Amino acid sequence: MKNNLLKRTLVLLLSVVAGVTVYAQRSASANWPLTAAETTNATIKGQLEGADLVLSGVQIGAYTALDGTAYFGPTATNWPGVSEDANVYIQFSVTAVASDTLYLQEVSAYVCGKGGSNMRANFYYSTDATFATKTQIQYKVGEDLTRDNVAGYDKMTETVSDLEIPNGDTIYFRIYPYYKSAGATGKFLCVKDVTLGGYTPGEPIYSIPTLAATTAATYVSTTSAISTGEITSNGDATVTEYGFVYGTSSNPTVDVDSKFIVDSILDDVFTDTITGLTAGTTYFVRAYATNSQGTGYGDEITFTTLAALSAPTVVTGSASGITNNGFAVTNCQVTAWGGTEVTERGIVYGTSPNPTISDGKSVRGSDIGTFVGYAGNLNSETTYYARAFATNSVGTSYGSEVSVTTLATQPDVEKLVAKDGSGDYTTISDAFAAVPSNYMGRYIIRVKPGVYRERPTLAAGKINVYLVGYCDGSVDYTIIEDSVAAGMDNGSGGIWGTSNSQVMAILADDFTAAYITVRNLYVNAKSDPLTSKQAVALKTQGDRQSFYHCKIEGYQDTYLGNSIGRAYFKDCYIEGNVDFIFGKQTCVFDSCTTYVNRNGSVLTAPATEKTSAYGMVFLDCKLTAPEVGYVDFDGESFGSATGKGFYFGRPWQGQPKSAFIRCDAPATLELKGWTTMNFNLNPVFVEYGTIGDGGTDLSQRGNEGVVISETEAAQFTVSNIFKAATDPSLYYDWMPASDIADGLVYECSLTDVLESVSTVTYKTILASNIVTNELKLENSDFYSKYDIVNVMGQKVMSSEVYESYINVSNLPTGTYFIRACSKMNECSVEKFIKK
Repeated sequence: MKNNLLKRTLVLLLSVVAGVTVYAQRSASANWPLTAAETTNATIKGQLEGADLVLSGVQIGAYTALDGTAYFGPTATNWPGVSEDANVYIQFSVTAVASDTLYLQEVSAYVCGKGGSNMRANFYYSTDATFATKTQIQYKVGEDLTRDNVAGYDKMTETVSDLEIPNGDTIYFRIYPYYKSAGATGKFLCVKDVTLGGYTPGEPIYSIPTLAATTAATYVSTTSAISTGEITSNGDATVTEYGFVYGTSSNPTVDVDSKFIVDSILDDVFTDTITGLTAGTTYFVRAYATNSQGTGYGDEITFTTLAALSAPTVVTGSASGITNNGFAVTNCQVTAWGGTEVTERGIVYGTSPNPTISDGKSVRGSDIGTFVGYAGNLNSETTYYARAFATNSVGTSYGSEVSVTTLATQPDVEKLVAKDGSGDYTTISDAFAAVPSNYMGRYIIRVKPGVYRERPTLAAGKINVYLVGYCDGSVDYTIIEDSVAAGMDNGSGGIWGTSNSQVMAILADDFTAAYITVRNLYVNAKSDPLTSKQAVALKTQGDRQSFYHCKIEGYQDTYLGNSIGRAYFKDCYIEGNVDFIFGKQTCVFDSCTTYVNRNGSVLTAPATEKTSAYGMVFLDCKLTAPEVGYVDFDGESFGSATGKGFYFGRPWQGQPKSAFIRCDAPATLELKGWTTMNFNLNPVFVEYGTIGDGGTDLSQRGNEGVVISETEAAQFTVSNIFKAATDPSLYYDWMPASDIADGLVYECSLTDVLESVSTVTYKTILASNIVTNELKLENSDFYSKYDIVNVMGQKVMSSEVYESYINVSNLPTGTYFIRACSKMNECSVEKFIKK
């Protein structure tokens, strides 16, 4: 039942005007809220029956669209592409009762595209069940629907001129969803609040309002309590007043007892705090509503106000999820608030009995209700005592105590991946597959130098894994790569979407990587035939994930932080162009280097959840880009015009958050700093202390980007950003190590490294591997710099400028390695002999 029902004034009297009989009108409508609570049922008002919803080639995906309403997806793999399919539709219908006629005046619905752009639909209504004859509603014909993460739902409304639906006949409304291009997956249609409305003729019949049972009182204090009422019918007359009536005797009425008038109502449900009560008194309460015919009441409830305020009542649950460094306490509960707001709740823990909030404390929100507490960063094989707590203005109270002994730390496991068969595995994928779940020690996977053409995934639950390059400083030689993009065939009858177009996926908590390069080779050139060009190199999805001295290289959408959680990057290199650092994870990039490889690039596209205090934070990073005039792979000259440099970021989803603190930026950083994508998201885009040519003029920053003060910037520390309090779904504070632990990588000679990868090249470098005075380089359009190393691992020659012929006459005779790299940082290694 909707507000307009409450406020509707039924007019018209039976009269005769110029010999014509004019009848009163009774409102009639069928409404499908499409919420999880209502499922597919409709609310019928007036002389209608048989409201129905039919899905053909369409299914309800979930009730997780905006406002908790339904979104729809295809039953087939893909939506119809380019245009509608007569067999793929959502149909709503309602029938006029046999004794009356419906005059249709309006067809309306709230719709949007979920999961991206290019979702479309056609809308029709008809009295013909076959839709051989139908009327098309002229709403966004041939246009994209509004995206849910841009502006939310748009209302589609069609005004109908009293279309007559004779008694017993049916009116149908259909939505035909389709996608702008062929083969679209991962896109959905949001639909809510569908209404077929009009009127039926006849005399209005008025009655007093009816109400559902009054909801039991909650948050009972000394002088107040909260309750809810619901008006199920306004009696076909305007409701002029509603609220609660209360007294110390049963069945209170508005004529005799006290009443509390409510000012606002939503969908005929009103909730408010009844005030002015007396402490320690038993009350009888009924919700009420009044119209011109009288006052109706809901069923009665009773409660007793508190005699005095007190500390909350809290119950401790049971210990579970015990590991070598933490545990959970489930089913904790604040059962009573004590009459004043619960400001903090959680668990306290320590190694002595009866811990208090001055010991270890894990805060898990506020308010009454059930919660789970977590304790982390603990010692192994140690007994801890824990109990639930809750605090209000009166004080802090505790539940009973539980004791927990953490598990023993298991010994390190060490595995070696080597392409040449000299290790335990030849692929990283096989090594990941062999990792046991929930191992309570370090599971170390070392990877020998080489190019590993594969797409490894570390599954959730495979915790405490360390993936490290075999040799210290060998990030350029231990490479995981592939070429994959959204829109490519996934081998299972569908196509890859953005979130599964990655080369490597880390889905497990407590992961560490060092001296590894992860590279997606797919280039998002304008000339490429793929409509979608997202090509993720690394996807992380979990909590407490660290990367040290790694390279993450790609083009569009290089790095995706795909879940609420925390990820730390230290001394890493990330390269790409369109939104190449994106997602909802809370990430710190500490002393990292970014490189944009195409005009008009955007570093970040955060989709930070509104519950998360931080998003993507760059601390003391170096933001690099080609020089002005550099011609990128699309043939465009970099930074030669406004909008052709690069930006800090743009808003994607949720409440986007990005921060750049004390970063070094080049002149090709656009003066506005930030650009746009999706609107009405209220992003938190900040910078402080930008140095370099990109930080010389901050006065033109725009698009919701803010230059903050030194005091405000002080909050952006690794320890603050990674506190559990920054998002309610995080378990405990986390402080990642400042660098990779000693002993996890070996010191080895650069010659050994080069020897192991000398047969793996992107392009042939040398015209001949045996030279006397002159070394000739092939592919002059490709290589821009080189190093020559002797067998002792010492660099003997180098250049940052391309040379077709290198004079090596001064080199002693012997064996050498040359490593040459392109401007896109693709490197090849070959061995040669100087005679």
